[in-house]
Amino acid sequence: MKIARFKLNNEVRYGELVGDQLHPLEGEFPALKRIGGAAPIALSAVKLLTPTLPTKVVAIGPGQRTAIPKGRSAPERPTLWFKPAPSCLTNPGDPVIFPPTATALTHEVELGIVIGKTARRVKREQAEQHIAGYTVHNDLTAGNPMKDNGTPLSYYWKSFDGLSTFGPVVVTDLEMAEVNGRQMLCRVNGELRTNIKCDLLFPPDDLVSWISHIVTLYPGDVISTGAPGIGPLVPGDVMESEIEGIGCFSNRIVASDYQEG
Repeated sequence: MKIARFKLNNEVRYGELVGDQLHPLEGEFPALKRIGGAAPIALSAVKLLTPTLPTKVVAIGPGQRTAIPKGRSAPERPTLWFKPAPSCLTNPGDPVIFPPTATALTHEVELGIVIGKTARRVKREQAEQHIAGYTVHNDLTAGNPMKDNGTPLSYYWKSFDGLSTFGPVVVTDLEMAEVNGRQMLCRVNGELRTNIKCDLLFPPDDLVSWISHIVTLYPGDVISTGAPGIGPLVPGDVMESEIEGIGCFSNRIVASDYQEG
């Protein structure tokens, strides 16, 4: 199932995306089921939202084998960054505001693991039971990870407002073994910036188990599993985020109207 969250006539609802139509769902995420007899809704008639409303987004790095510099070995564990929700969220299709106090912004298309069941200190062999599905997440970073890593900026460069955009759906029928090998793409103004197959350093069940021993994960929370590549963004750019078989969405980067004082 491809679960979308959307707004129609000022009402927030869930739907199952089939082609270009949404079949209305009822219940609480992830325990959703079709509403009997409900007419499908055209995708073009709704405003898509992030498919869940997480309490937090957990970003890791490095998470893809392609992100390991030649000659270096992979770390035993990745670095974690916590993105506070809902302030970090930007809906698919909405503008991303370039943080007014940042000097750079980079795109990072990543596979998102979506939590479906509260996870607190879960064993690895039980972790998959806590995964609802997978989504496309762009782990935007207000800095240049190639230059700023290890500086004070690196402790909060992912925490700015609006730097977590994900969707357009949560795909619930993918097995863990099926996520690797999917093409991960990012286009900026139509130019293909990222085009690499997903090759996770850390399996989803390993990440869920490990992170759940640090912080409790709640239904709808997202673990962003690391980027295969990054690139710069400036106001005016249109960014497309895509993972094969999961979905694609776009966001425009806009300048902030913030004025100090």
